[in-house]
Amino acid sequence: LFFSSEEIIQTYKNMELAPGESLIKEFTYTFLTKGSVFLFAEIVYADDMDSTNNSLLLTRDVIEFQAFRNDIVVNEIMYAPNSPYPEWIEFYNRSNSAINIKEFAIADNRDTSTITKNDLLIKPQTYFVVSKDSIIFELYDIPSQVIIASFPSLNNSEDRIMLLDNYNRTIDSLVYHSSWGGTRGKSLERLSVNGPSSLQTN
Repeated sequence: LFFSSEEIIQTYKNMELAPGESLIKEFTYTFLTKGSVFLFAEIVYADDMDSTNNSLLLTRDVIEFQAFRNDIVVNEIMYAPNSPYPEWIEFYNRSNSAINIKEFAIADNRDTSTITKNDLLIKPQTYFVVSKDSIIFELYDIPSQVIIASFPSLNNSEDRIMLLDNYNRTIDSLVYHSSWGGTRGKSLERLSVNGPSSLQTN
């Protein structure tokens, strides 16, 4: 492999180490493209009689995160619907960017279900609903995007809801209790998308 001067990330000069000492250098670098990249480190010391152990080549995968913590939040939960209507969860993209929720998942304390395996962009500052059944349209006139997908059954007494991204990182989570409200066919709705998910008063 050959590297040009334009590819140099960091150079350290005139460093000294006493016998038995070690040194760690850290750097931050932003890669502009995804995929596999090579990282090459080399020590140059003119008086070194063994230069065979003076370099290291690493291969790393550069990934792109679609969302970060609280970019998408749980906004409304229907955990105790009247029969025959389904459970559903409404989310809100509170970021300033469109987010691809491909391979995102909904989880509770025991199970995890992928929302969609296809590319699906959620526009910034918009809502979307994940419903277990399309019969939801018979009950509501829903202006936001609706995704029909299975997710873990929500307990009526209390349960945990987690939105996980495609790298299994938690984007939002909360534990609700029936004392918060949302029983007998009424949804549990968030008051402020900027307030904490886990706060009952929100």
